[in-house]
Amino acid sequence: MPYDSGTAASQHDFLDRLRVFLAANGWTVDLWAADASSYSTYPGSASTEGQRLHAHLGGTHLHFRSATRATVFGWRDTYLSSDIVDGVRQYRSQFTGLACAVSTGFDAQAAWDAQPGVPFKPAGTPDETSGSALWLSGALPGYRMFLVNEPFLLVLALEVSVGVWRYLLLADIAKYGAWGGGLFCAGPIPQTVLSLRDANQLMDAQISTSYGYGGWCSVHGRGLSDGDWAAFAAYPQSKAGALYPVRVAVNPTRELDFYAFPPDVPLLASMPSGFTGIAPMVPIRLALSHGDGNCSLIGEIPGLRLTRMDAFMPGEVVTLSGARHMVLPCSTVEAGRFCPAFAIPYDGD
Repeated sequence: MPYDSGTAASQHDFLDRLRVFLAANGWTVDLWAADASSYSTYPGSASTEGQRLHAHLGGTHLHFRSATRATVFGWRDTYLSSDIVDGVRQYRSQFTGLACAVSTGFDAQAAWDAQPGVPFKPAGTPDETSGSALWLSGALPGYRMFLVNEPFLLVLALEVSVGVWRYLLLADIAKYGAWGGGLFCAGPIPQTVLSLRDANQLMDAQISTSYGYGGWCSVHGRGLSDGDWAAFAAYPQSKAGALYPVRVAVNPTRELDFYAFPPDVPLLASMPSGFTGIAPMVPIRLALSHGDGNCSLIGEIPGLRLTRMDAFMPGEVVTLSGARHMVLPCSTVEAGRFCPAFAIPYDGD
């Protein structure tokens, strides 16, 4: 299983390191180029910093965009209220960080987020493409990249400041039942541009008003509902502190729930930190709402597990049933408090 770690000077430098990592591990780089385009920018706020990366392995196509104050998702072009961030007034649709999307094809002439087969919002148009992103600016104290080519799983764990972690997850969902597609991506919950920099921009954040730079999670699916569609969960509903790894989906029809928050997960929080030296690990599963208060489990992220951080040190490797996982906090480690963690497939030293 390919793995890499290191530091990066910026979001653009990290994307270049991801390019090298993918190319060294069987992926074809279709395009690596500077990209300063933006669907909209507040007057005087435009930046020339940005890169796009497109790569594929078989029929799986990955798309990435690093940006500084750019509106990187076309359907967010209408979010034009503004705020001052880092001394620069910009639209809330403008974004500084790293964005990603998955699809079934590549077109060098198309915008980075408008690739063939890319997921799009339910009840939307193909122009309303869906992807994920995280705020990132300046040097990264550390990063870890985990890749499984079959079944596909790419975990980008970014230490955005010392001891504070953010993630982008890309995968081919391990399906329950018979349905087509399954390419998936997820990132932190979208927030207002002002709160992109604060402690709430987490995979385990509480929900706040959502603007800006893209979706939270999406999956390309066929046969789950009418036509060929993508689930989109920018506005998941929850009772604070009461989400489970498998939770009841309460979003409108054809929207999807992916567990990643909030920090007080009763299923894990109520367990002992370990059973005779073995920490509990649970799969991360997806539920599809039927719009009538009921939902169905549709699959899980292959190999990735959720556990509790108090049983481990960040970066510790644990072996369960012959499978090795590296444990990293979903966000931070706080003494005396239950902190969820990802257990990520790992077979390095």
